[in-house]
Amino acid sequence: MRINWLKKIYNKDQHDAFTDLNRVDNQLLVCFRRATDHHSSDGRIVLQKLNLQGRFISQSIFNILNSDLRDPKIYVLHDKSLIMTAYARETVRDADGNERTISQNTYWRGTHSNCADSINWQHQGFFAEPFHWCWRLSWHEQHVYSLAYERRTENLYLYHGANLSVFTAFERPVLSKVEHGFGYPNESDLCFTNKSSHVQATAIVRRDADTFTTKLGKSVTPFEKWHWQDLPIYLASPRILAINNDEFIIAARYEHGALTQPSPLQKQALDYYASGNERLDYFDDELKTGLFALDRETEKLSFLLALPSADDNGYPGVVLDDASPNGTLGLWISYYSTPEKGKTQVYVAYVDNLQRTLV
Repeated sequence: MRINWLKKIYNKDQHDAFTDLNRVDNQLLVCFRRATDHHSSDGRIVLQKLNLQGRFISQSIFNILNSDLRDPKIYVLHDKSLIMTAYARETVRDADGNERTISQNTYWRGTHSNCADSINWQHQGFFAEPFHWCWRLSWHEQHVYSLAYERRTENLYLYHGANLSVFTAFERPVLSKVEHGFGYPNESDLCFTNKSSHVQATAIVRRDADTFTTKLGKSVTPFEKWHWQDLPIYLASPRILAINNDEFIIAARYEHGALTQPSPLQKQALDYYASGNERLDYFDDELKTGLFALDRETEKLSFLLALPSADDNGYPGVVLDDASPNGTLGLWISYYSTPEKGKTQVYVAYVDNLQRTLV
């Protein structure tokens, strides 16, 4: 597996981070948060159109008055309509002038006649319960699902519905500090595969409490009972993608260690594409962005590839390219990193030579 090309999306003085990526026709759609810094309350969403070689075409900006927008995600539906989501933290004042914050999921719907036309975006309002952060949406059999975390109670809920206007959660959390003993589940992803006579949901969940282990979850229809196990490495902002019914690709920010040593050839590629702090050797516990393979039956996690990354980094978006001319699979990947101290940059890369049978 190799990095075919990698490009930076530049800005002047802003904090560009928290990315996602999708493809519509022959263009890539890359979205990310632009703000003063990681914790500032002035976040807005940037959506860029690129061609399939990563060359810039156009850009749109999304904002909501008095709201900080975080962690956008972009989705292309079967009818080629588009949905973009974000988490909005709105600051409101009461009659006495006291401020409070309301946090909730929001979304826009986009339509276009073909990719050459501009996309018409309409803000659709909000979905799910306030303070339930639906990290990423997944579709299965005309229904949309999401794992949503509530920070205050340290609960993770499974939401589902025919669309986002009728989006409700199962009554009991699927992962919880109180019920399961696993603290602060948060960022997650979810995918569905067919197996024999049933459909299986596979989930990957970051945790930031007690043992800090990343959880791999499995459930079958109707997705009311879940089995959870620990993965051998800490993963943040995970993205899971099914290659087939038994094999998955995971992109994430990870904690470097014995499992994630790049090969000599990979190190040469990292040196070629990297700059500044990204040229540092890989030390244990250093946070990096990279790709892993997961076998569903053996539940084995294998390291595939590191991407040039340093300091504050991660939050990848991934799109599968199954039309590679040499018969292998390719991936378009967006993520962010900090090549210069305190200055984040968004990257878009194309990785190829992924074998159709991973394990």
